[in-house]
Amino acid sequence: MELKLYIDKASHLPEKIWYQDPNDAHMTLRMKKIETDAALSDTLFDRGKLFPADAETIDRRTMP
Repeated sequence: MELKLYIDKASHLPEKIWYQDPNDAHMTLRMKKIETDAALSDTLFDRGKLFPADAETIDRRTMP
């Protein structure tokens, strides 16, 4: 597996991410119109909206 992150020299923001898996399949993600310091909604990461009501939460921090 290989992962490459390309950074724009002037802005220091990511330009693209290139990924190759163990089977030699690869993917390139190109970044366009990156917004910085954008306001985020207080409920953006609200579990109740992200997951179904019957989803089980596993906290790996408490697992041995």
